[in-house]
Amino acid sequence: MRILGNYLNVYRTVEAERLFSESVESVTESEIASAASKGEEKFRRLESDVPSALQALWRDLQMMIAMLRDYVRGTYRSPPFGSMAAVSAAVLYFASPVDAIPDFLPGFGYLDDAAVLLLCLKMVRGDLDKHQQWLTDNE
Repeated sequence: MRILGNYLNVYRTVEAERLFSESVESVTESEIASAASKGEEKFRRLESDVPSALQALWRDLQMMIAMLRDYVRGTYRSPPFGSMAAVSAAVLYFASPVDAIPDFLPGFGYLDDAAVLLLCLKMVRGDLDKHQQWLTDNE
């Protein structure tokens, strides 16, 4: 039974990645704004309960939300729209209570969210690093 459960989690994670990849191609400017606000709301709600094993991913998520916020405000428009679409899609997936693995399942609920965020990070790491440098330069 445990093997079946593991298989289903892998399947759902792959499904989450597929949904993410499809949604990147249809993101609009208004969805970028929505991702910034919804992502920030969920981030703040969960901030005190992040396991230590996920702290690095949590910091990356925080950077993604900050880049969205600065993009929406118009203070940082350097990244290509495709990168902003990918970050928006990943953050909206994270913020959604309905996804491939329901968030309320203890121990498993955020596996799909983590998979989508990690996939996005592979795509936009350079743009996140540039944004971080921009923040440092403009403090």
